[in-house]
Amino acid sequence: MAEPTAAAGSDQSVMERTRVTLDGRHSQGGSGTISSWQWRQVSGPAVTLSNAATSQAQFDAPVGADPQSLRFELLTTNSSGLSDTDTVDVHVSPRTAPQSFATVSGVRSETLLPANGEFVALAVGTSVASVKYNAGLDSWSFVFAVADGVPLTPGTYTVDGSSNPPSMDVADYVDCNSGAQGTFTVRDIAYSGDALTRLAVDFDQSCGSRAWRGKLRYNVPLPDANAGPDSAHDGRSAVSLSASASLPVSGGSLSSYSWRQLSGPTVTLTGATSSTASFTAPDVAVETPMEFELTVTDNRGIDATDTTITTIEPAPAVTPSPGGSGGGAGGAKAGSGGGGSWDWICLAMLGAMLCRRRLARL
Repeated sequence: MAEPTAAAGSDQSVMERTRVTLDGRHSQGGSGTISSWQWRQVSGPAVTLSNAATSQAQFDAPVGADPQSLRFELLTTNSSGLSDTDTVDVHVSPRTAPQSFATVSGVRSETLLPANGEFVALAVGTSVASVKYNAGLDSWSFVFAVADGVPLTPGTYTVDGSSNPPSMDVADYVDCNSGAQGTFTVRDIAYSGDALTRLAVDFDQSCGSRAWRGKLRYNVPLPDANAGPDSAHDGRSAVSLSASASLPVSGGSLSSYSWRQLSGPTVTLTGATSSTASFTAPDVAVETPMEFELTVTDNRGIDATDTTITTIEPAPAVTPSPGGSGGGAGGAKAGSGGGGSWDWICLAMLGAMLCRRRLARL
């Protein structure tokens, strides 16, 4: 009888306060079907796991002055009573710590993270920025250059497809070598001698039928996007989202804010491009979570995101006013003879003149 195979997912690298999802949906049931999942924390600073008895558990990455590592174990049991376990590591970085990652979309779309590979800067002189991402067979190279002897500085550069700089080569296992076209924008860069120590660049490249666009961040401090703590509100109430706790990197400033809804009943956000956004909570029958994402951009053009969850509770029941309001239990029906209820409805809804005409006929 084949045992189940637990699959806790790939290791993750996240920033503090990030909502982390542990995903065990790729677990296999063996000779049966999976009848239960159970997540538990094995090591690292203690966090509160929600939905720990399901295939996907969540927690908020803890805050700390130094990088932290947390390990979680997934126990799966199948319908035959057989079990298996697997573990996953989550590496948490302070939001003030420099970050390294890349997002690439095109022929292939990937997010490159230190948890799955290694970013290495190659020392090639101050006119060239070269970073390689090594992850076994999945390797990428990012090379951006201007004229030899001219330092590569923040700004937008146009690549014309010739072999002359400025040049841009973003490649996985296939190298463009020549003929690339597009643009790249250096947001932040620093060298120590000829060695590259920091690079933030956005790129949009085509090379024949191949095209890449995305962004690379190598050892770059990001602004601290803070969407505020999770909260709860009654249905039909006014809800505010605040980015007031967000901070720029030292010596910088925040230039823009953007809010968007990720989940829950659709609402209209007022002030979605300001530090404070608001909306009217929907009328719900059961407790309903809604998730919102904040993106802040600093004066370098570098952005960062954070999320917050607003849980909407059913609105409190409305207590009828004394004497009823027409048609309600205990109230006078519209059109019945006499009664103060008709007088009140007339005055509130029809106006004094119509009321006098109506009452004259009763």
